[in-house]
Amino acid sequence: MKNNSLLIGLLIVITFWSCSSDDDNPIQNTEIESNFILDGTNFSIPNGFIIENFGFNNNQQTVFLLDGLIINKEYYGVGCDYSTNLTNGIIFNEIVSSTNGLQSGTYNYHPNQNDFTIEDVTVLTNIVVENNCVVSSESITSDGQITKATLDVEREGNSYILDFSINTKDFGTINGTYAGNLQLTQDLSE
Repeated sequence: MKNNSLLIGLLIVITFWSCSSDDDNPIQNTEIESNFILDGTNFSIPNGFIIENFGFNNNQQTVFLLDGLIINKEYYGVGCDYSTNLTNGIIFNEIVSSTNGLQSGTYNYHPNQNDFTIEDVTVLTNIVVENNCVVSSESITSDGQITKATLDVEREGNSYILDFSINTKDFGTINGTYAGNLQLTQDLSE
């Protein structure tokens, strides 16, 4: 009888332990690789940053998906805010939503600011950083090269899954995913 009580107690402890908060957030999946594929090459983007709530109605966001870092979580509007290990990334600029913050939903590239749109997209590869400044890179931009882009956002608290597809004139379709937190970054540019 004593062994049965011990066994029941052990089962209760295991049950409570298995229901811990580690699995309460369904969006966290460490098996999702944060990367994009361009012309058959896989580019890692393990770091995500966001500048939130700017613009006329405080309803715009910019998302940086990078293999390096934005230093001190401060962006001054110039290419001198990055870690020296930065070599590639994607920037979704002026993402517009009807509410503050980047919300779950599908955002489409459209150069006019409408609800759930992205005004500008930049894909950067072969970035060279010296003294925290970008001195060169190869870029694909919205200025004539990108014809269509879609960003699907799934948000659970501060965790995100961002799936994106970017159609270009000369480089085919760039597909990618980012999974993780977006580190809040201040825009200190004037």
